[in-house]
Amino acid sequence: MHSVCGFIIAHVQGIFGQVPHGDARLQIAQVLWQTGEFLEWRLHPVLWVGFAHFALFVHHFEWKVAGTMVVQIRIEVLAMKVVNRVLTLTTSRIPHESTHWSVSLMAKYAGVTTWQVRQIWQAADLKPHRLKTFKISNDPHFADKVVDIVGLYMDPPDNALVLCVDEKTQIQALDRTQSGLPLASGRIGSRTHDYKRNGTAALYAAFNVLTSEVIGRVENRFRSKEFLAFLKQVERQTPKDKALHIVLDNLSAHKTKGVSEWVASQPRIHFHFTPTSASWLNAVEGWFSQLERRALYRGVFSGVAELKAELQ
Repeated sequence: MHSVCGFIIAHVQGIFGQVPHGDARLQIAQVLWQTGEFLEWRLHPVLWVGFAHFALFVHHFEWKVAGTMVVQIRIEVLAMKVVNRVLTLTTSRIPHESTHWSVSLMAKYAGVTTWQVRQIWQAADLKPHRLKTFKISNDPHFADKVVDIVGLYMDPPDNALVLCVDEKTQIQALDRTQSGLPLASGRIGSRTHDYKRNGTAALYAAFNVLTSEVIGRVENRFRSKEFLAFLKQVERQTPKDKALHIVLDNLSAHKTKGVSEWVASQPRIHFHFTPTSASWLNAVEGWFSQLERRALYRGVFSGVAELKAELQ
């Protein structure tokens, strides 16, 4: 092992005093290839070369001196059993004092340095600090509903409008306790961390998938009564000769007796419910997200009336 490492280090030092041309990492790889017992290498900011009994980590930093590219090489040699111990602990064990691994905790448990932990994790593309959430729908008709709604988006029926309907509830009219500083050269805008609540409002929206136009209505509450009033508004404001295919989620206010009876009396209106736990399939959610970022997040509202005026 030491002879192989000595061979590598000698050649690396000989090659990388200055690099007149070519990719430094590729030249490293060519030298390592010549040593034999080569199993794998990954070309990342960190180069991990695996041999039968040890792993070699090559990290380099580049900077220019008088127009010449100078490369500084750091070589770290670890026994494969050490690398495997770090990988096994990362993927199969949980530390006693935490819910997940940190660099310092792994270094303590594995008996290596924090730098070595970072190189192993980066080479193996492991990110213990990150966590992805998911939700599985228990709707037995999930696939059929997805096909139905995506079909409406991709190939809408002739002589019909596809409208995505939902409500954004509990929109707060927030005011700041004092004025912030405006944006200026060398200084970002600011606002106070604390705020005053001045009431809430609910926004109903019908998003036209084809034109991106929105029919909206602002209410103080979000019951079935308000939802039905909004549906009647949508029916009045759309061409009478076109069918309305409305995509909406499974909120109880959307399925009350009053709503169902009114929809049954309107032959041109057709409801398409998203699968349970899959309201993300409703395209109006993307519009609500843009509204939040562009008009609400930085908004300052002294009262509900001012908030409603902004939403309308």
